[in-house]
Amino acid sequence: MAVFPKPVTAYDLDDEKDHTSFNPETYSGHPLMEYVNIIIGRSTNCDMFWTCMAARFLKADYDVAYEMLRAIRADNARNDAIRGAARAALNDADYELYVAVRNASVHLTRQRDIFAHQCIGLNPKLPNALLVIDSKVIGRIVFFNPDGYTERSEQRIGREIPKEHRKDIYVYEITDLEDLALMATITEYMVVSLFQALGPPGAANDGARHWLFEHRQSPLYVQSPTQKTKPKVRPEWPQPVHGHELEGTPRPPPPYLMHLRV
Repeated sequence: MAVFPKPVTAYDLDDEKDHTSFNPETYSGHPLMEYVNIIIGRSTNCDMFWTCMAARFLKADYDVAYEMLRAIRADNARNDAIRGAARAALNDADYELYVAVRNASVHLTRQRDIFAHQCIGLNPKLPNALLVIDSKVIGRIVFFNPDGYTERSEQRIGREIPKEHRKDIYVYEITDLEDLALMATITEYMVVSLFQALGPPGAANDGARHWLFEHRQSPLYVQSPTQKTKPKVRPEWPQPVHGHELEGTPRPPPPYLMHLRV
């Protein structure tokens, strides 16, 4: 099973001639950023549905649940709070579904945070990839060695990383980004389906519950939130269940991005 992302040192690049840029002006509007937008957007939408479910579990107003969860700063503490409310509110079968979907959602959140809170860059010798480096690394360079952090925006090179820090740069190839966007879209589908399944009985809600039970052992469900390898089996796009098109059914990434694949 392939591990991703790979460090940039795993690629055959000439350190003296290539320029890895982490200038936002360089990657802003780049087609590959559409995948990042999908990952962040789907994850944010999942957060909204988790808040809705927390309000249901607590039998509280949505605004009350929202403010309560927002006041809990640590992600682990927030997850534990929602899990405790779910355990008290749900029967064993529904709680099993909740745990499975929640695990997949936590994995998506951690991938989302990588792109939202770390620095993204480009390298002209890796045109079909995004590069990511921990913002703490750049901050350390700026603090301890201002001369090692140059900006030559007039040459469209942007901010360069000194050679000794290249091991801290990781590469997300287009296939990695495609899989992450797919994972984000399916995870959102799962969260929306869980929200429907735990709602009042009805055709769409019953169909959502059936779909979740049918797929609760899929690679996406059982993947550990800390796992850094791709699933052995690429999940299929969700299909409408029992003839009912679920509200909020996700779609694949825009086809115009596909031409970027090497």
